[in-house]
Amino acid sequence: MASVNRILLLCLLSAVSAANEIKAAVRLEKDGADWVVSSPMADGNFLFRVPGDFRRAKAPAGEAVHLTTGDETAGARISLRIHRVGADKAAKGAPAAARGEKLLAMGAAGAGEPSWEGERDRSLATLEYREGSVDALRFALCLADGDRLYVLTLDCWPRDHALLDDLRAIAHGFSLLETKGLPPAPDKPASGKPEWIAHAYYRLNLMRPAGFATKKVDPAADKGIYLHLRRVDEQKNVCDIRVRVLLKKTVKQKTAARAQMRIDVFANKYPGAKVPRKPKRARWPGADEAYRFKLAGKTKTFVFTEEWRLIEHGNGRLYEIQMTMYGAAERAWKKDLRLFWKQLKITR
Repeated sequence: MASVNRILLLCLLSAVSAANEIKAAVRLEKDGADWVVSSPMADGNFLFRVPGDFRRAKAPAGEAVHLTTGDETAGARISLRIHRVGADKAAKGAPAAARGEKLLAMGAAGAGEPSWEGERDRSLATLEYREGSVDALRFALCLADGDRLYVLTLDCWPRDHALLDDLRAIAHGFSLLETKGLPPAPDKPASGKPEWIAHAYYRLNLMRPAGFATKKVDPAADKGIYLHLRRVDEQKNVCDIRVRVLLKKTVKQKTAARAQMRIDVFANKYPGAKVPRKPKRARWPGADEAYRFKLAGKTKTFVFTEEWRLIEHGNGRLYEIQMTMYGAAERAWKKDLRLFWKQLKITR
């Protein structure tokens, strides 16, 4: 009776979720012996690499990607669903595992209880089931981003299939071209005490200094923007801290060239600006490459300085931190600003 109820539940779930599935234009491009499977940022917004053994097959309703190799006795399959979550639920920030739990066992007859690993926004489940008369194994990646839930299922049968390790590697290598994050939150007022801010997907831990408010950000207008902090005092001193995070594979420029571009844009925008001839190399734990520089400019009404850090990290991300200080902000909040840089942590 329980198995009948499970089948009915899966059928009902399939019918209900189909309306929320996002279709995507998918490209398969050969890269050496592998395929690169991708969909543009404005569409499916994903990229992953699979062995050349796989071939595209007709995707069942609701699937954006369906790849297979082998036959009924020994084979493997990769399926991707992009499920739209209601904005209200997305704003509550439910863990990816909770959002994807009902989807990860679809089509896996007799699936056992999954085991989980990973983080809040990106979790990987492993479960055993039967593929026809053969014991099978499934990895199911649940990745939450804004109002989207990506569920990537990777199956092989028998359980010790030669592609087993490749499938796990595919799950870990699945990437979004641009992260949307949660829907924009309202401005958060300044706090009298420092406050820690962490983001698992961006691999960031930082401190919001005392007196700084959190401002709403718009990734559509400012590519990669994750966080905007601001402090203003009665003397109209102002400090803005903007943190941008980009996947390195989506950035065409080398990091040194990008840092130079930031300097050149500033120099051209503010005649007479004091800028270095080129960005200074810096050290940062875990970084493949890092740069830091300081810029000074003025307009008819105010003077200001900018401090920049560009960090190409070993975790595959490029971080841009821009601190802009107007008036006497640099001197007035020197201790707090130094503490911000000191407490900024990037992890793998």
